[in-house]
Parts: sequence; C-alpha cells; structure tokens
Amino acid sequence: MDNVQQALARNWAASLSDDFIQRVVEDLFQWDAQLFRIHPSGDFYDAPYTRKWFEIISQAHWCQFWAYTRSWTLKRMRKAMIALKDLPNMELWLSADRDTHAKFGRPPKWKGTRVAYMTTEYDEWVPAYADLVFRDKRKQEAKYVHGRLVCPVENGIEMKRKLTCDKCGICWKDY
Repeated sequence: MDNVQQALARNWAASLSDDFIQRVVEDLFQWDAQLFRIHPSGDFYDAPYTRKWFEIISQAHWCQFWAYTRSWTLKRMRKAMIALKDLPNMELWLSADRDTHAKFGRPPKWKGTRVAYMTTEYDEWVPAYADLVFRDKRKQEAKYVHGRLVCPVENGIEMKRKLTCDKCGICWKDY
C-alpha cells in the first residue's frame, strides 16, 4: 500500500539523519514509553543502523525493547546483533520460516535469544527449535502447532478481554 511504503521511506530517511539517536531517545522519554517494539514492519538493515539502536536502548534504560530479526542470516550483521541482544532491556528474537530454514538451517544459538517461527499454512511443520509460532492463517484456533506455542495474541481463541502484547509479555519479558 502506498501509505505504508511512504511511512517506511520516511522512517528509513529519518534513520540516516545525524540526530536519529537523540530524537528517538527524546521521543521515548517524552511519551514515557515503557515498552517499545522495534520494527513492527522492517528489520535492521546494516551494522551502523543496528549500532544506533544499541545506543538508543542503552540510553533509554527505563524502557523495555524487543525486536524480531532475520538479519541473523547476514554474517556482516552478527557482531552488532550479538551486542544488541546483550543489553539488559532488550529481547531479540531470531525470526525464521520455511524459507530461512531451507536456506540457512537453524538460527544460531545465541545466549539470551529465542526463535520466532512464521507459518503460512494452518498445519505447517514447525521445527523443534522454535520458541514461539506466528501464523499467517489465523482463522482456526490453535494454542500449539506441532508442540510449539502459538502467539497468544494470534492463536484465534476468543477471549472476554482483548489480549495485547503489553498484557501478554512473552516477547518482551526475559524468560
């Protein structure tokens, strides 16, 4: 969609600015953000950008951050990814799916990271290394797929009160 493409282009341009770190930290402080998901759409695109997020997270110590990334597949990104995941207020999830599994195998076993696995079919095979499953097809209820926990926000089960990421906490709490 055009509006999404425009927003992503605007965000990318902002990430290149010299004051990106300062602006983000100030915004987080001004909003009194306690919880922040990095990249609801997108990913860490290079090591310098990832290091900017390292600085932001280090400075915004009052806020808990989390992100899903497929950048683990890029050797040039690994050092920056490992530094990022070691921050005490950061939960980094290594993201995988059928394609990354076929091409790269299991994501690396970095201490303090977990694996989020994206399925596109209801009963798609899910590897044993997956810690959490996200489903593209959510119409059928499923708490587990092949023994792996499905994101409670996306498991299709009706609840009296709408469950949100801030209430669930699986992705951003250190388990």
